[in-house]
Amino acid sequence: MIGKSLNTSKVIYVCYEPLTARVERDWYIDYLITKGILVEYWDCSQIFYGKREFVDSLEKHYVVKIKNYNHLESLLKKEENLNASYIICIVYEYKALKLYRLLTHYKCRLYFIKWAVFPHKNRIISKLLSHPFKLTVRVFDKIITLTSKKIGMVKPFEKIFYAGSAALSFARDTTKNIPISMCDFDNFLLSKDHSNELSGKNYSVFLDINLPFHPDLYLINSRYITPEKYFDSLNNFFELVEKKFGVDVVVAGHPSSNYQENTFNGRKILKYVTPVLVRDAQFVISHHSASMNFAVLNKIPIIFIYTDEMERIYRDSIMTVIRGSAEFLCAALYNIDVVKGTDEITINEVDEERYDLYKYNFLTSEESEGLLSREIFFREIISD
Repeated sequence: MIGKSLNTSKVIYVCYEPLTARVERDWYIDYLITKGILVEYWDCSQIFYGKREFVDSLEKHYVVKIKNYNHLESLLKKEENLNASYIICIVYEYKALKLYRLLTHYKCRLYFIKWAVFPHKNRIISKLLSHPFKLTVRVFDKIITLTSKKIGMVKPFEKIFYAGSAALSFARDTTKNIPISMCDFDNFLLSKDHSNELSGKNYSVFLDINLPFHPDLYLINSRYITPEKYFDSLNNFFELVEKKFGVDVVVAGHPSSNYQENTFNGRKILKYVTPVLVRDAQFVISHHSASMNFAVLNKIPIIFIYTDEMERIYRDSIMTVIRGSAEFLCAALYNIDVVKGTDEITINEVDEERYDLYKYNFLTSEESEGLLSREIFFREIISD
């Protein structure tokens, strides 16, 4: 716990993963601290992941590692936390129902940030035919969570901060909706004057999502793809891209990644500088990374890619976002296991009208685009 109290006694972040530099920046934690707000970060990863290790987690003295629900409840009972503002970084679903019921029981003031909404290419019939049992379980879970809210077992949020019109459609369970921008929009604004070690060089950026090892897939009990096959497919495609367009493919490493030097056949891997990397790139290569937002905001062409194994395993999940994003932005889309020659690869020109539509649907609004969202967030939190 650090800082000095303003109008609010304390701000507590309740999150399902350990603190990282990205979370500290993008969820306004470091900004609140500089403004004198008392902050605690409740790391609930042991509840949701068990003893799983995370890459790049930060050890800060305001972090509280929650051991189990009994530990969580003991903290909620403390007098110093009774008037806190709770920022919930855990989506309300069946897995988190017990957590939300505890927060409701102790009459906590709850706030939620709704962003990172993507276009989807829905395949409802395919889902019904391919995974009838899983779909039945999800429907059952949904009924339980909705009923819990309906009968008052789970309280509504005090405020929901939403980024873009698509996010607003999900932000119903609250007394007040506050328009902000996606964290990427703020980082885009802040990065305009930042230097780039690759400035002046001819390069393309691959927006890595650490797909073979991403911890979120573990949380949702999803299968992982085969790392060797995946990286072979990527490197073969990158070689074709470099040959055809005369660029070097640079990897914008995902924060959770911890790659060996030869993972991408010696290609440069850079972490935590994605906004400036994309800003100066010739074009971007992406699966469904939120970092493609930087390409949209900078009006940079995007090539969307996937593999045979991704299509097979994630047909009704990740692939719906990849296809939906490519279609929405009128961008090129390739199964890189099928592409064999440079003549098969083209880059679609930027459709500025679609890029602007994407911006206001998924990243910001006319009310919030002129301000840094951290300032809006700070103002609203201290006003309660």
